[in-house]
Order: sequence, then C-alpha cells, then structure tokens
Amino acid sequence: MSRLLAERGYQVVFQNCRGTFGSTGEFEPSRNEREDGLATLEWLATQPWFSGSVAMFGLSYYGYVQLASGAGAPDHLKALVSQMAASRVYGVLRGEPMRLDGALSRLYTTYNGHLATSLLDKDNRKLEARPDVLTFTGDPVRAATTTMGTVSASLRARSTLGHTDFFARLCEVAPKGTATNLCDGIIRLDQGGTQQVTISLTPTAHCFKRHR
Repeated sequence: MSRLLAERGYQVVFQNCRGTFGSTGEFEPSRNEREDGLATLEWLATQPWFSGSVAMFGLSYYGYVQLASGAGAPDHLKALVSQMAASRVYGVLRGEPMRLDGALSRLYTTYNGHLATSLLDKDNRKLEARPDVLTFTGDPVRAATTTMGTVSASLRARSTLGHTDFFARLCEVAPKGTATNLCDGIIRLDQGGTQQVTISLTPTAHCFKRHR
C-alpha cells in the first residue's frame, strides 16, 4: 500500500511501534502508541515537503495506534482509516481487561506484517464445552431476522476472589451446530461476593438466517 500511494504522488511515512522491527526502545503493548503517534504528527508538520494534511492508514494493531493518537491530535490530521482494530480504545488505554485471543491476534499481525485470521470466523463449540462456561441457547429462528444495535448481558454472579473477570459472547448457531461469535464483552469486578452484573458487548448488525 505504501508503494502504491507513493507512486501516485503522495508522501508516505511508514512507522513501526517502538521496539519492533527497526524502531528503538522496548515494545510495551498499548502503552506508548498515543505518545509516539502524536510525536510523529508533530514531526511531520516540520518537514519542508509536508503539504499541511495527513491521513493515517493501517490494519489491526496499526489501526489501534491510529485511534490512540486521534483524540487531541493536531489539526493537520484529516482522516483515519482504521481497519480490524479495537473499538474500545479508551478501555485499553486505562488498563481494562481485553480478550487474550484478540490481543494475541493483534500482536501476531504487528510482528508478521500481514492479516491475521479473523476472530469472527471462530467456532466456539470447544470453548463452550469447558466446565467454567455457561451457554444459553434460544429457539431456532423460523425466518430471516436482522438485529442491529447495542448488546448487553445481565447476570447475578458470585466470586470468592478479589478480582474476577466475567465474559459474555453472542453467537449464531448453524443447523450443524457450529457456534460463530458475533460480538462479545468483558467486565472486571474488584470485589468478591454476589453482585448484579451487566456486561456491555460491542454493537452488532447481523441477519440470522433460520439459525439460533
């Protein structure tokens, strides 16, 4: 993509996160991306060839870097093209929990430079068979049904630990039993005991075609 844009007359700057590939420093996931992104934007503004406008582009972790730098960025940042990136950047920056498989996939993409397998293509049956996972399956959908908007899961949970993560996932179950995840969310409780918990999942827009 960088070469394609450069061949069409655009000035292209490719930046790796600190501590990866040729960049100096130590790589600490989700720690320095905002600071480094803003520093790069300020540096661009001082270059004699700079036109006064800049757009960012990137997949997966590179997309997250854009979102981390976007809020409070200088006025010459005109556009972000963030693909397959975390939508809850605020929570990531504040140290809230995130999916392990999602984090590993983003790191895999960062270090290998190509698109990782989409998490939305995962069959959850093996995960659902674990003794610490509860599943609730609705009746089959008799006609194509489109759902769109925010999703949440409410439960009454009990824990004897001081810190406990509760995770919820919405799946589509195909006629052959394949359970494909559509959206999910996680919440951390900082005290034990019994509590009423509401987990906010990421928004979804999906058409169920005679599935569950």
